[in-house]
Amino acid sequence: MRRNRQYSVLTILVALAFPALWPVAAQAEEAGGLWRLLLGDSSQESAEHGEKAHATHEQAEMVKITATADSTALPLHDFCLNTDGNILAGVGGEPGEIRILDSDGKYLATWSVPIKVEAVGIAQDGHVYVGGSGKLLKLDGEGKVVREAVSPHIATFETNQEAIREELVKQYEQQAKMLGQQLKTYEKRIDQLQEKIGKQEEEIEALDALMHANVESAEGETDMVEDAGVSAVAGKPEGDGEKENTNGVEQKKATPPIDQNAIREKQSIARRLLRDKRMLKAFQNGLESIKEYAEQTGGGELTDAQIDAQVKRMLQRKQKISSISAAGEDVFVTCLATVGHGFDIWRMDQQFENAKKIVEGLSGCCGQMDARGGPDGLYVAENGRHRVCKYDREGELLKTWGKGARKGLRGFGGCCNPKNVAFGPQGEVYTVEDTSGRVKHYSPDGELLGLVGTVQIGDGCLDISIAVSASGDRVYVLDTDADRIVILKRKNVAEESPNHEEAGGG
Repeated sequence: MRRNRQYSVLTILVALAFPALWPVAAQAEEAGGLWRLLLGDSSQESAEHGEKAHATHEQAEMVKITATADSTALPLHDFCLNTDGNILAGVGGEPGEIRILDSDGKYLATWSVPIKVEAVGIAQDGHVYVGGSGKLLKLDGEGKVVREAVSPHIATFETNQEAIREELVKQYEQQAKMLGQQLKTYEKRIDQLQEKIGKQEEEIEALDALMHANVESAEGETDMVEDAGVSAVAGKPEGDGEKENTNGVEQKKATPPIDQNAIREKQSIARRLLRDKRMLKAFQNGLESIKEYAEQTGGGELTDAQIDAQVKRMLQRKQKISSISAAGEDVFVTCLATVGHGFDIWRMDQQFENAKKIVEGLSGCCGQMDARGGPDGLYVAENGRHRVCKYDREGELLKTWGKGARKGLRGFGGCCNPKNVAFGPQGEVYTVEDTSGRVKHYSPDGELLGLVGTVQIGDGCLDISIAVSASGDRVYVLDTDADRIVILKRKNVAEESPNHEEAGGG
């Protein structure tokens, strides 16, 4: 995350959409808690509701994958559990690696793959499916590539070139207009704050002068009173020589009275002055960041060459594979839509042939959309609409559940949750939420079964994959912010009744 004079895209977007929020958003980002500021800190609420719901699992271990030469953590992109219960973690860049760890996170082996591992899934027959950079791989149980193909959505890039260009030009025109308006708004606000700060500084100077004058006046009156008193006691005319004390004790001047009202007023102005100076600095930094952003993007007026370059970058971004999973004879791949901002799901066979787009227009935030094929259907964590969707293999929507809610167990908190889904031993559907780290589970038709537990994860919009062991005793959550896998273990496993486990209580 950029700090000081460089701010994240999220913060700039907040500034563009809500100018009044810029100073607060900028300060919150520098403090590391912008998302918590905007959305509310739901971690405490989750903890409270979790306690009421009697979480079945608790955080036990954290696993980091490090480079062989040193202890630096490698970037983790996705993971799954194979049929033996081992962890298959996609790490590194391109070419990438899949690190195999046992259920406790101990290193077992490394598979090298020719692509960046953006998504990884397991089939019931033990084959591993990998997606990344617009390509798909099928691996055997030993990590050997047995099939390779280009993701089906890549073929749509060529046929939609004109639509992509039009979309890009329209975005830049809108952006240029918005940036121009915001630049004027920020400049005006900066002028207002500078004028306000100048007046506050003048008020403080005036109060200082007034209090100084009052003190000098009070000191003069005190000297006059003391001189008169000493002269009377000594039997001498006023101002006729030394000051004496008949008790042999040297006289001390009385302390001049302090103007408490003036002090309180000065303190109040000083607090407002400090606040406004911080706000001014935030607006100035924001203005600079927006100007730099406008320069980098060409201010919305692009040449054909610039448009071509931007289209190329956009298509590179849209090559990303968001999720890949296998169910029966089908493989499901989720990716960004070729045109627009949504997500699409493609179905194909295990040889990556007979591809068909079955779902389109899914709403996802931060480039993340997770879909998992299971025995009861295709389940999607449509985080942009705070719900789980259940489809059949043809893409027909069968059921949805969930809503956005900052409180309570039934809703999904944060800006965009749930982030990912997984299946339990009895076909239960597990969900995980970023920011709060809350894990819940449902029946295949969406009936809430309860809270599984919470994990300590980073703040913000994160891709947090989830997997469940065959017994349900362990739940694994990927924290991409810290590049680690968090393991939840069932509480008092020995005391759990067999009926509870068979019912999918994990």
